[in-house]
Amino acid sequence: LISWEDEKYYSAMGERHMPVNPAASSGDGKDKNAVDAMSVNDLFNTLQSLDEELEKMESWIQDRATMIKPITDECHGIEEENRMLEQQWVSYETLGAELKRLLAGIVVPPALMKVLNNPGSVIVYDRSGAVDIRRSEDGVELIHQSGQALK
Repeated sequence: LISWEDEKYYSAMGERHMPVNPAASSGDGKDKNAVDAMSVNDLFNTLQSLDEELEKMESWIQDRATMIKPITDECHGIEEENRMLEQQWVSYETLGAELKRLLAGIVVPPALMKVLNNPGSVIVYDRSGAVDIRRSEDGVELIHQSGQALK
């Protein structure tokens, strides 16, 4: 038994060990063959248990992947939406810059510019806060003229 344990140790270390007491061996190689057979059997059992452990790990990983898939799909959707919103933001910035450039070339009289900045300033309201249509006709016309000045 001790010799078998020694053989396992030396096999694991990758060394070849000669017996210290040659008289302990029968000299016909049967002891060596028995030790080799046991080592092969142990190796087979170890590989078999490792294979079973690997199957368990693969099953565990597959179960977790199945549980995580909806979350990862949702994350991919959110990332895509964020990319689209980012592109929309860039488009709005570009549009704003272009509008500023175009508006910089337009000359509008100061009175009409005041109306464009605050169109509600030329609308007349009654006591309840509703628009008084009859008294606001001139204001609506002024808003229209301001819009026409932008053409």
